[in-house]
Amino acid sequence: IGAALGLAVLGLGLGQRFARFNVITVGALLKETYQSPLLQKIGGILSICSLFFLLVAQMITSMKLLNNFGLHNIGWFIIFWLMIIFYATRGGFRSVVATDIVQSIFFSLGLFFAFFVLCFSKDISFPQVFSSCAKSTLSARDMVSWFILPLFFVLVEQDLIQRFFACLL
Repeated sequence: IGAALGLAVLGLGLGQRFARFNVITVGALLKETYQSPLLQKIGGILSICSLFFLLVAQMITSMKLLNNFGLHNIGWFIIFWLMIIFYATRGGFRSVVATDIVQSIFFSLGLFFAFFVLCFSKDISFPQVFSSCAKSTLSARDMVSWFILPLFFVLVEQDLIQRFFACLL
């Protein structure tokens, strides 16, 4: 829910404001905004670290995905990553956008399917879901972890920010 709120905030104008800066990286934005080359270097180092750990997480996830399909050989892992590297480098930003579109379609279809199942389920009715949600109590910690942190993560997430900066290029 928090990520959806973050995307809504970006869609309501913040993303467009990011795209108006005449920069292509977060570090360049920091340098332009605060006139600080040191802040640009710190931002660049943090960006590199965050992208590195995103890559590590994706590699671990892809290894587990391949293992789930019974492909336990390291050769399959290497072939998988060579295909990803080829796809990303040959297609560039267009391939990233195409992948985002496919992901958005899958997410939307999943949401509509879940909504459809919920609406036509014999075990629980749609109004019952809303009434049970209204009766539940959320602690301050739940509110922060479900709404606030994901919202701010979407606003500063490295790959989304890079897309906003690249929109005008």
